[in-house]
Amino acid sequence: MHPFEVTGGVQEEQLQQSAIKVFFKSITHLKEVVEREKQKKRVWLKTTRRLMQSIINLVSQNESFMVGLTNIKNYDEYTLNHSTNVTVLAICFGRRLGLERKELVDLGVSAFFHDMGKLEIPEKILNKPGKLDDDEFAIMRTHSWHGAQKLACLKELSILPVSAINVAMEHHIWANLEGASYPKYWKKDHIDFFSKIVKICDFFDAVTTERPYRKKTATREEATGWMLEKIGSEFDTTLLKVFTNMIGVYPIGSLVVLDSEEWGIVMETNPEITLITCPKVKIIADKDGNKIDGGIIDLSERDPEADKFKKKIVKTLDPYKYEINVSEHFLAHSG
Repeated sequence: MHPFEVTGGVQEEQLQQSAIKVFFKSITHLKEVVEREKQKKRVWLKTTRRLMQSIINLVSQNESFMVGLTNIKNYDEYTLNHSTNVTVLAICFGRRLGLERKELVDLGVSAFFHDMGKLEIPEKILNKPGKLDDDEFAIMRTHSWHGAQKLACLKELSILPVSAINVAMEHHIWANLEGASYPKYWKKDHIDFFSKIVKICDFFDAVTTERPYRKKTATREEATGWMLEKIGSEFDTTLLKVFTNMIGVYPIGSLVVLDSEEWGIVMETNPEITLITCPKVKIIADKDGNKIDGGIIDLSERDPEADKFKKKIVKTLDPYKYEINVSEHFLAHSG
């Protein structure tokens, strides 16, 4: 099956394989876009929109697996991988918000190109192993308007959503227009709805990705905690509540310890609000600490005799500390 032609009635393994193909095709396509833009060649936005349609199809059939793929972190091509992760998260998020299909495509395209301006930022600044000084940070902050400018100059501008230009410009602006927002607007008192969505997804993926200039890489659980500390100021209150509900108390990709002393990785959150602490977990280590390729268990299953859950999560762990590559388990699970 061609990954762009995902329809109903397809087996789960085929869907997951299609999801992986579309995910990596998105990274490849963005790389092609970057190269063509550098050479002042036409960018094939129709291909971009078709990719967004494919991601929407896959998200509608297995949102959890698509969110799980955003655990993939390619450190050699950070901007490409990051932009793809943000796109997937934004489409999942937009679908939770009830956006129509055309709106989801426009949102996906906007997220896909949100960091185009980083093409103008020197590599020594992008990958500096340490904190940027004031001059370097001033240069980094120019990537937002550089991105908006690049998108506005595309030859296929007629099929590019206006929101993409707004998102490129606004994805670092705080919801209350204060704080460390950039760029600073003169007189404008609001930002684009899609910009608010992409800002949340951008921050979440960025802080959960290992980077040379950051001492601490956040777990997904820590990331949502940090974001909630700035709810209403840096992040829109209503949108962040929806996003954290989508990600879950134990976000997909979290490394957890069960009361059975087994270790597992959260593969799917429970849609029932009363069972939010009962996700589906893939067992990766037994109670003696031996690494195993265990099955997936549903923590919402109850022991009818004892009238309690058969197993439950007792704590989360940092996968980076234990050198566990979460994305490998998602890819292995797909067969």
